[in-house]
Amino acid sequence: MTTQKTKLKKRFRLLAKYSFALLFIICITQCTPSKDISDDSRSVIGQSNFIFSGTIVKMNASNIDVSTNDPTAIVLVDEVIDAIPPYDQMKGKEITVLLASDRDRKPGEKEVFYTMGWYYGKTLGVKEIPNNLKEVIVSDHKNRIAEERFNIENDSLSAELKRASVVVLGTIVETDIKDEKVPPFGSEHDPEFRKASIEIKEVLKGDISENLIDVYYASSVDVMWSESPKPMKDQEGIFLLHLDQAPAIFKMQGYTMLDIRDIQPPENLANIQSLLNK
Repeated sequence: MTTQKTKLKKRFRLLAKYSFALLFIICITQCTPSKDISDDSRSVIGQSNFIFSGTIVKMNASNIDVSTNDPTAIVLVDEVIDAIPPYDQMKGKEITVLLASDRDRKPGEKEVFYTMGWYYGKTLGVKEIPNNLKEVIVSDHKNRIAEERFNIENDSLSAELKRASVVVLGTIVETDIKDEKVPPFGSEHDPEFRKASIEIKEVLKGDISENLIDVYYASSVDVMWSESPKPMKDQEGIFLLHLDQAPAIFKMQGYTMLDIRDIQPPENLANIQSLLNK
């Protein structure tokens, strides 16, 4: 179980890393924190990409070049609890936190901050996620958060498994097959659909009797499709195949794999079988 959680956590970090640029753009254009308070730890952790224990250095202060009327604080990062790059390198550094509330805080106070990216320059600025979680760090804090990350990952994968028409364990035997029935989209965001052939070892979901099955994927590396799976020849895995996954404008006929979750490593088989049986 521990090994499985570690692997899922690594995949979460990879996904979060790919999403960093988009997250940064969104965050920097929305400087006012929400006033809605959540005591749902999974929700708070799911929204956070930098969780750390810190000491407040100065209230109503900032060391970044951004103006805001909302409360801020300069905070010393004492310990990184959970973070994506480059936040995982912030231990011992002073950063600016855009606080979620104006509750009374004083210099010297230590607490756990649940935050997301807001500003990245010479120094770092993060936005606190509104929450009612414990402010003090506990001995198994990292383990608790790893558990929640595991649950978040599983919830997401479970939803994608339910949407999939077919799920198979197999091997990619051919890729980059052009299909004349799928004309170019005529846009800079053309997904450049190609077909891959999968040799099926085991059908986990769906009614498939063939030994080989074809699936379309987006071969384009355009920003719109960069995170879409790019199967490789001889790749072994668990493949989630969908009907009606592609937007109707593409008029696709056949199975597709367009979501980052649609290719899973073979070692995730037991977990996927468990999720399918729920």
